[in-house]
Formats: sequence, C-alpha cells, structure tokens
Amino acid sequence: MKLISLARDSFDYIKRRVYLILWISIVVYIFYDTFIYYKVGIQFYYLRQILGLGLCISRGTATVINLCFALVLLPICKKVNQLLYRVLWPGLFFFWLERAKSFHMTVAITLLIFAVVHSISHCVNLWNFSRGYDEHHEEINFATYRNENPVRLLLSTAGVTGVIMLIITLCMGLTSMRFVRRRFYNAFWYTHHLYLVFIVMLIIHPLSGVLKEEVIKTEISQNLSQSGNTSKFVPIKSKGWLWMSLPLTCFLLDLVWRICTRNRAKVEILEVSHMAGHTISLTLSCPHEFQCQSGQYVLLQCLNVSLIEWHPFTVVKVPTSYQRFFVVWIRVKGDWTEALQKLLLGRAPHEISMLVDGPFSSPMEGVSRSRVAVCVAAGVGITPFVPALQDMLLNPRNRLPGRIHLLWIVRNERELTWLAALANQSILQLRNANRPDRLHIEFYVTGSNKDASHKDQNPIAHMVVDEKGLSHIIRDEERVTLLTPNKKRVTNEGKREANDNYSIAKEYPLIGCRVRRGRPHWDRVFGYWVHLYPDMLVDGPFSSPMEGVSRSRVAVCVAAGVGITPFVPALQDMLLNPRNRLPGRIHLLWIVRNERELTWLAALANQSILQLRNANRPDRLHIEFYVTGSNKDASHKDQNPIAHMVVDEKGLSHIIRDEERVTLLTPNKKRVTNEGKREANDNYSIAKEYPLIGCRVRRGRPHWDRVFGYWVHLYPEDHLNVYCCGPKKLVKSLRNNCKRASKTSKTKFTLVHEGFS
Repeated sequence: MKLISLARDSFDYIKRRVYLILWISIVVYIFYDTFIYYKVGIQFYYLRQILGLGLCISRGTATVINLCFALVLLPICKKVNQLLYRVLWPGLFFFWLERAKSFHMTVAITLLIFAVVHSISHCVNLWNFSRGYDEHHEEINFATYRNENPVRLLLSTAGVTGVIMLIITLCMGLTSMRFVRRRFYNAFWYTHHLYLVFIVMLIIHPLSGVLKEEVIKTEISQNLSQSGNTSKFVPIKSKGWLWMSLPLTCFLLDLVWRICTRNRAKVEILEVSHMAGHTISLTLSCPHEFQCQSGQYVLLQCLNVSLIEWHPFTVVKVPTSYQRFFVVWIRVKGDWTEALQKLLLGRAPHEISMLVDGPFSSPMEGVSRSRVAVCVAAGVGITPFVPALQDMLLNPRNRLPGRIHLLWIVRNERELTWLAALANQSILQLRNANRPDRLHIEFYVTGSNKDASHKDQNPIAHMVVDEKGLSHIIRDEERVTLLTPNKKRVTNEGKREANDNYSIAKEYPLIGCRVRRGRPHWDRVFGYWVHLYPDMLVDGPFSSPMEGVSRSRVAVCVAAGVGITPFVPALQDMLLNPRNRLPGRIHLLWIVRNERELTWLAALANQSILQLRNANRPDRLHIEFYVTGSNKDASHKDQNPIAHMVVDEKGLSHIIRDEERVTLLTPNKKRVTNEGKREANDNYSIAKEYPLIGCRVRRGRPHWDRVFGYWVHLYPEDHLNVYCCGPKKLVKSLRNNCKRASKTSKTKFTLVHEGFS
C-alpha cells in the first residue's frame, strides 16, 4: 500500500511539474549533445590536449546560455504577446500570458546557473592555456609563452567582456530576489536595464577567436602537401547570432513599436482621491486612440519622480466612447509610490507630468468571457475585477460573464468603501433585471476589532442562486466554520483603523450583510463551490478487489461510513436476482457514527431482506449495524433490541443469548464533535420506519474476537475472504484479527481491502 501511495504521489508531482521537467530535459540534452561533440570531434584534438574537459564544459554551457538568452526576452515582448493573444490563438496564448512570468524566471535562473559554470570552466581554461602551452602548434595557443600569468589572459577582450556579463547576470539575479526587490525596487529596475550592455558584450565576446579548431584536409589535399607539418588552425565560428537573431529582432521591434505608440504628450490628471488603506485613485485623460478592455493594465511614468521608471497598474475604469478617461488605483508601498503621493499632496494635478504606455493584455481578460468566474482578491488586488462589476452594472442582462463569485479579503472595513458604491448599485441593478444570480460577493475583514457588538451588526448572508434558480443559504453553524481564527494586526495602520469602529452596514446594508470577520476557510469555500457546480468528468471504470464479492460462495464484508459503497451493488443484485447461485451468502457488517446514516442503505436493505424471504432464501444475507455515536436516552437503546440470528449451511437457525450479545460490543467511545453531539441527541430511531433494520442495530463497536469466533463456528475448516472498506485503523485491526484467527483455528481468513491506484 505504501508503494502504491508513493507511486501515486510521484505521478501527481510529475503531472504538476511536467513543463519544468520538459525544460530541464531540453537543457540537459543540449548540454550533453554539445559536450559529446567537442569531446569526440577530431578537429578539436589538439585543443583538448591543452584544455581537457574544460573545453567540453565551457562549450556545452555556452550553447545553453545562447538558448536561455534567446527565450528570456520573449515574455517581455508585451506588444507582440498582445498581438498573438488577440489575433492568432487566444486560447493558447491565454495560457502563455498566465505562465509568462514563471517561464521568464525559470529561464533566467537557468541562465544564471550556467553562466557561473561557464565562467568557472573558462577560469580553468586560462590556467591550462598558461601551463599547457603547445610548442609544436603555436597557432592554437592563447598564451604567448609557457606559464604566462592567467590574470593577463583574463584582461583580454574575451576575458573582460565575460567578466562584465557575469557581473551583470549576478546583479540581475540578486536584485530579482523577492526580499531585495520589495525593499530596493529601484536597484531591481536599474540593473535589469543593463541587458542592453549584456547584449553588446555577448556580441563582442566570441569575436576575439580564443578557441581554435584544426582544419581537417581531404585525402587529395593531404597527398599534394609537401611539408611534414600541415596542421592549420582557425578560430571556432561563433553561432550565437543564430540563437539571438529571432528573439532579439522581436524584442527590438516590440521596443520600437512601444516607443512609437507611447503617449509622448502630456496626460492630464483629472482627479486625485486618497482612499482608505494608503491607496490613491487617479483619474487620467485618455491619449489619442487609446482603447482598453476589461482586465488590461497600463504602464505609468511620472517625469517629476523618475525619467526612466515605468510601473504597471490595472485599469479600474475602462474608457468608453462618451467617457474619455480611465482610472487606476495605486497602493502606496515603495519609494516610487511614496514619492508620487508626496508629489500629489504638494502640487496641483495639472503641474504633474504623466506618460502612459499600453494597454497590455492580461490573463484577467478571461473574466469577462467566462460562464462562471471565481475571483479572489486581497487589498488593492481587487482592481482587475472592478471593470467586470461595472460591465454588470451597465449591461445586467448580458450573457457573459455568466456568473461571478467575488471573494475580497481586506485588512480593515474602511477599505470596503473603495468598492461599496459600485457593488451596491450592481446588486440592485441585477435584482431589477431579474438576474441576481449573476453576482455573488463575499468580503473578509482580517483586522481586529474590539467592539463585540459591531460583529453582530454584520450578519453573514451566504446566499447563491443556482442554475435552477433555487436559493441556497448556509446555516449559522456552517458560516462560522467557513472562517479560520482571526489573526491580530500589530501595525499602526491596523490599530488606528480597527479601533474607529467603522461599520459599512450603516451606509450600505447590502454590503454589510456580506462582510465576515476573519480569513476564509479554504476547504469549506472550495467545498461550497464544488457543491454549486458538481459537473465532473468520469474516467473508468477500473477493476477492484471488491469484484470478488459477487463471485464468492461466502463473502464477509466490513465497512465503515461511506465505505459501504463497494457492497451496495451486491445488495442490489440480491434484490433483483434473489435465487442466483452467486454470491452464495453475504455477511455485511457496517459501522456508522450515528443512526441517521443508516438511512443511506435502509430502504435497499429492507427490500432485499423481504425479497429473499419471499424467494425462500433468507440465509443469503446477514446484516449487522453498529452505531458508535453516543446517545443519552437509555430508553432509546431498548427500542432497538439486537437480533443476532443466522441460518447455517444446514438450514438451522442460531440465536445468541443476551449475555453473549453484550460481550460482542466494546465500550462506547464518546464523540466530541459538534456534528456528533447534534445528531446523537436528536433521538432518531430507524426502527420506527424500518423495523427489519432496527432489530439489527447495535450500540458501540464490534468485539472482533467474538465476531471472528462466531464466523469460525459457522465455517469450520473453511477459507473466507474478509472484504473491508474503511479507515486505516479498521483495516489494520481486521488484518491483525485475520492473522490471529487463522493461527488459532482451522478456518483461514484473507483480508481484501479497497485501495485506489
């Protein structure tokens, strides 16, 4: 079982990392192919005598670096990606837009690793050039004499350009780390603009012709040669330009395109609004021929702050033909945004120069084209979904988006005012259009609040209209479990805004009833979405060990909870074919937590027992039910007497006495879960509805020694398969009891348990 579980986990891991594994495979293949080429090539024989494996490693890593440089530029070609997304194949390039950043990071990390290895191998090569000077073939040497100082060789054109490229690569890698990028964003921005220097150095680096190969002459030219030493060496031809030509062309065209279409005229700031949570709302006039769609983003540059920095911001309000302006929300976090905030507070809006580049495509554009869109945002991350709400407000009867589930997590309740008016109007508009099922909003406030009564002012209304038009409302107990314990915020902002006891419910009641305190309990939230959209794909069916039940002469079946499912088809077969030869007899023992769970099988089991009686085959089915949940009503226990009766092979009935019935049960364990307490104390009795089932119900857990002893008594010197489907503890207990009973009696037991593979 552990081996199967390990194999399943390994398969899932490979499935999740298939693209990463594919990339690693490509890189390894390219490195290996180049390595072998330089290791066995006869034209590199004399060069290998000097450099050894350093030649093969340096050339193999150089090929991988060329590949990485060719691919690392593609994700940042914004205009080209937008053209591909809109014109050629939106479905495929939606996936590309979503994974572009991860792909860029993966290629960049590969480039960094192989650049370091490449540099180390060339340092070794410089040492070998100095110490392994070839006096017979002076043309192939890089050093001018034996034991020349390797540092002097490093000061050559190839060495200096290589060192510059290594420093640039290391600086880019270090400033790209998350904690560095967040604290020193300017350093990240400026070092990444050194890629222009990197490109120039990459072109110059191989031109010095340090590595040389032998010119292999043909047989005719060798016969015509009169001299004894005819070896001739030429620099190895660089193929780096082949790798970089296409992506570099795309990148340069994209850059020129963006510069030409970039708004070089002044973009006016029409309105500035300082919102709660250190967020600024900027309303900007539209450049000439500026067209934007829902979910897209733009790059903004403030000339008064920096002349080269461009920062991306999602368009919150999309311009229309009659409203030629757009809105962006900017969270003040970082040196650039802090400088912009000080500038907006100190100057009039018309005195600030802003440039706009874009808009650019984003995976968030898919929200407006989805039948059902589940949107989760935190803080200012709500910006990509605001245009979708505005579209619902303007076009409440549109077919797409069909339905939006919007879940927004904020630090304090004042931040909800960003979206409160728009969300309130959208809800009312959809109600008036008789389409309230198109929008389902939940707000989670994670900041602490000392006013306990304020929590009661915001009751949680978890209501959604399903596909059939039916409303679903979650009970109070379930609403509580949808939240994880609240975490206290210790920031000054959190203390200041959490203690003002602001209640959005007073101003927007429709919003206030959707506010929750705490963080989402994701297991419950996803379970709720699964309940609403149960459509699924089916793969199978597959064979299972439980198929043996229907072919057994005697089958002992033990189940716990939902583990009864493999044995339900056997009961249905007995109901439809009561006189069949197989299965000969089934002993079914089902353990449940509370008596209400017996209703899953009660009707089918009742009908099967009656059908077998009418067919004069009551010995084919023997059922026992064990209810482990506690019940404080003692009289209820007496209402369900235990009838432990089985007809043996000879047709004789066996009835166990009351004293024996008691010993078949282990002491009951109390359940402390809320569900257990609630369902155990409702005093539900299945005997009132199904008397044939009620007389087979027991309180407590099976006493396995007595149960196995009973089976040994019925089937002496027989071989029984015990089919089990349930938790691991039950499987382990049954396995031990099967071994013990097989050793102490002549009846042999084999455990067969359900295990998906």
